[in-house]
Amino acid sequence: MTDGIEVKIKRGSLTLEPTTDELAIQSDPPLTPTYRGSTAIIDTERMGGEFHVTLRVPASVRTMEANIGRGPCRAQGLNIHDMDLNVGLGPLTLSDCGGTWDVNVGKGDAVIQSSRGTFDINVGMGQCRLKGVFGTVDVNAGLGQVVGEECDGTFDVNAGKGNVEWTASRGRVEINAGLGDVRVLNGAGRNLEVNAGLGKVFVTDGHWEDADISIGIGDATIHAGVQNLAVSVKTRGTIDVSIPDTQGARVEASTGHGRIISHLDLIPVGHSGPQRGERLVGMVGDGAGRLTLETRRGDIIVAQHIDGQPETPSDAHPGSFREAHRLLILEQLQQGRLTVDEAEALLSGLDASQD
Repeated sequence: MTDGIEVKIKRGSLTLEPTTDELAIQSDPPLTPTYRGSTAIIDTERMGGEFHVTLRVPASVRTMEANIGRGPCRAQGLNIHDMDLNVGLGPLTLSDCGGTWDVNVGKGDAVIQSSRGTFDINVGMGQCRLKGVFGTVDVNAGLGQVVGEECDGTFDVNAGKGNVEWTASRGRVEINAGLGDVRVLNGAGRNLEVNAGLGKVFVTDGHWEDADISIGIGDATIHAGVQNLAVSVKTRGTIDVSIPDTQGARVEASTGHGRIISHLDLIPVGHSGPQRGERLVGMVGDGAGRLTLETRRGDIIVAQHIDGQPETPSDAHPGSFREAHRLLILEQLQQGRLTVDEAEALLSGLDASQD
């Protein structure tokens, strides 16, 4: 009985499928496995040419290691207790798989769909896409987009350079993005943590119990139900937050250098040190949750929307919103908080948004 498989293909393709019978190999050109105990070995590294291999894997196999130097790899319907899968150059697709998977793709797209288990996914250069994945998942992407859709579980996403899009998913989610935008749409769960170095962060629709958003340089737009929300922009960026009108919270918003536009009943208070920005505090509804908003250099906009109908204030009232921003820019220029070049750039961007 075969309980382990080792595959090495220098160039070609590998397809993995389940079977209720014994291990079967379909290969072009033909291959015959060797055995080390109960482990089947398929090794083409010392052979010339391309090998296109389909393995039908029996349920008795608990461990498997597959290495493909150059070429696509596809696995469907496999439940492997311990899988180590490495693709140097080529796309990878996993469908309806389960178990514990350690996946490494040097250059190529990785797609994992309709699967359940524990997945450690590393993609050097290429897109990583998850759809309908349930379980515990770690994603490390060097250069390329990371997309999650209709997932549930615990997710740790690290993107070096590329956007992250997380849609209609639940659970605990931590997203770390070096360079790129992060969009979390219609999600729900206990914890959402986003750390962005340089890029914008959008959290829209859905509901989270706790959300912690930290950005180096970039804007944050949070239009969702979040019971406890903390947003911090370390260097420069605008914070735009809108919560449902059914949500109560204690609110604290502060800017080191910028203004606060509040549609809530907040009270201005002084900073503890030298002041060039603003600080507002207050309570909305029963004050059950907490909103803590802070940017070093930039504006803060805080509002409420009808529950179930989130809206962006700038979309709802474009004229009054642009005029308020225009007056704000001119006032900051007059007070010396902005240079002439900075003010001209902001006004130009405001005018361009009307087109």
